[in-house]
Amino acid sequence: MIPRHALPVALLGLMILGGALAKLRFSLWILGNCESAAPWHYLCADIGAWEQFLDSARVGIPYVDFTREYPAGAGSLFWLLGALTSADGFDGALRLQVAVSLVADLACAGLIFALARPFGILRATAATALWMCLPTVLLISPVRYDSLVAVLLLAGYLAHRRGRPMWAVGLWSVGFTLKWYPVIAIAVQQLAADRATMRRQLPRAMAVAVSVVAAVNAPYIIGDLARHGHVTHWLGTYTFHAERVLAPDTVLGVLELWLGPLPLERYAALFSIGLGCLVLLTRRQLEWAPKVVLVCVALLVLNRIYSPQFNLWFMPPLLLTMAASSRSAFLVLASLVILIDIATIAIFPFLYAAVVFEIGEFPLGGAAAAGGPYTEAFTSAIFLRAFLLLALMGVLYRIAPDVSAGLPGAAGDPRGPSRA
Repeated sequence: MIPRHALPVALLGLMILGGALAKLRFSLWILGNCESAAPWHYLCADIGAWEQFLDSARVGIPYVDFTREYPAGAGSLFWLLGALTSADGFDGALRLQVAVSLVADLACAGLIFALARPFGILRATAATALWMCLPTVLLISPVRYDSLVAVLLLAGYLAHRRGRPMWAVGLWSVGFTLKWYPVIAIAVQQLAADRATMRRQLPRAMAVAVSVVAAVNAPYIIGDLARHGHVTHWLGTYTFHAERVLAPDTVLGVLELWLGPLPLERYAALFSIGLGCLVLLTRRQLEWAPKVVLVCVALLVLNRIYSPQFNLWFMPPLLLTMAASSRSAFLVLASLVILIDIATIAIFPFLYAAVVFEIGEFPLGGAAAAGGPYTEAFTSAIFLRAFLLLALMGVLYRIAPDVSAGLPGAAGDPRGPSRA
């Protein structure tokens, strides 16, 4: 007798395989078209930065002799990979980036399946298939390293679920040296603990996090001081983001495109941080996965920057939340996942490139004077994405308690509570 879920699992398995093959095909295609006309060359804008890391013999040591906008962990990774491989120049950096992202995306798929497996083989397979078929995984991930950070995020959550909180903090801290957002995972973990556990565990967690971050950054700080007498090359990655201009593909950016400069824009970062902290500090007992998604989305929805790879930050825990939810919530979350990702890809690189063609490099107030159908579609897509993100937060707040009750390690679970 054929098991009831055999056909759906087989179909979803084919989706996973198809997603993996599509990912490989897009990766190979990008290798040959990254420097072609818009919108494709926008996808590869970050690759040029890795050329410096791969050519240390000519340009020196990263964060000691030169600075880039990427945190020290990311620079260290590509500097090391450049030393261990023959990658050189733009093409070498692109091949290396594509290879790293392909491995990371497949590792994410395996971790999503393992973490969602307690909710049933069908749900685990569906979550994994959806990950492999996301437009950002297919198009954006090959030229960004954010999937590698997602691997560390999910691996840390696996350690957390297995009652190894300090292993989780260690993995998330390594992720923090690559991108800032894994610090959310640490904060959510610690704040969800009861008061006695927090008093005992928080100093250890802080010691682990500080040790990992110091181990990655201290050599560059010392090298910059020893060679140049300052820490400007190391500090540059952080001052860059503090001084970064408003991106046009954000809610505030598109408002300035139509209305001209907005005085309140300078306070947008403070508003985003405040909203993120408010979400973090309220309903602290929510389960880790939906709470991480909520905090991350709160920080991004009106942020001054919204790069398409940011979707890769919250999609893995969102897919796990989806797998743990009721059937109706599962369908709603799956729909939101797809719509948010499609809107994001439509905005960048496609509509972004179309707007540049239509009115130029996003002049403030330029849309009112010269904007046409592409600019209007760009504007609509950005507001649609913001609406979908807010809708996602609303859905998560409504279903998160039910999700938490059904997760392994939650209160009332026969296996007992997880150790934060």
